[in-house]
Amino acid sequence: MATIVAPTHRQHAFWLRVVEDIALVIACTAVAWMLYAVVVLRPASWRETLPLQGIVGGTSPRESLPLPVVAASRPMMAAIAAATELEEHGEFGPQAAAAWEKAAAECRRLSVQPISRQGGVPLMLWLLEAEQERAGELAAVLASPGTPPDEVAALETLQAEATDNVALIQRYRDIVNFDHWRAVCEIGTTAAGREAHAAQWLADRATAAGRTAEAREAHEASFRAWRQVLDARPALLDDALVVEDIADRIGSYRKVLAGLDAPFPEAFVLRDVVVRAGGIAD
Repeated sequence: MATIVAPTHRQHAFWLRVVEDIALVIACTAVAWMLYAVVVLRPASWRETLPLQGIVGGTSPRESLPLPVVAASRPMMAAIAAATELEEHGEFGPQAAAAWEKAAAECRRLSVQPISRQGGVPLMLWLLEAEQERAGELAAVLASPGTPPDEVAALETLQAEATDNVALIQRYRDIVNFDHWRAVCEIGTTAAGREAHAAQWLADRATAAGRTAEAREAHEASFRAWRQVLDARPALLDDALVVEDIADRIGSYRKVLAGLDAPFPEAFVLRDVVVRAGGIAD
């Protein structure tokens, strides 16, 4: 990597952040490799005597070893499945809330778990946003007319590195659908999210039993709860699977309205979801 000329006073705060980000990435990578070398490469008999007290983040050394991303995601997926099963049986109270909190905790744990990859040092899923920010800030500096010419090559190298890291980490997140399952956990940990799920559960059962008016009321209660969820977390509308799930519910609602010979409401509370879903309710 080219030598970086000391930043000007104007760029001092920016460079401080860049240096801190780079130092954090190097530190995380170094810890991951240290744990791999110390724990994996030592004899099995010695590993069995390791203390359970953690080296990093209060976890045991074994928990901090680099893992394939699918294997690393299994605790999160198991926790999500457990929370979902509770809701399938009509549990939306404290027990479900605790189950979703556990799932969210497993999601956070996965984000800081060193992920092994062929031919390269381990990576961590949480670094995606940090590298996106770094790439954007470097691009802004490169676009500035005041950037010293002798710093351009070094800045371009750093920007290319950050951009490559973004693409790499995103590929690993996509393998386990990390962004979607994190969104699912965020929804489940909110009271409004569980309220939406509970109303959906009631709507399904009322529809199956032929109680059409009751199904309509339950659907509309669910949509009001979803409105609260989406207003609090607008980024959820960028998750295609979340939008698709809600759109399916809207489609079921349309069938209920058809059974009642009732029109679809013009001032529908989830009109933005309808738009994102390609006009399913039109």
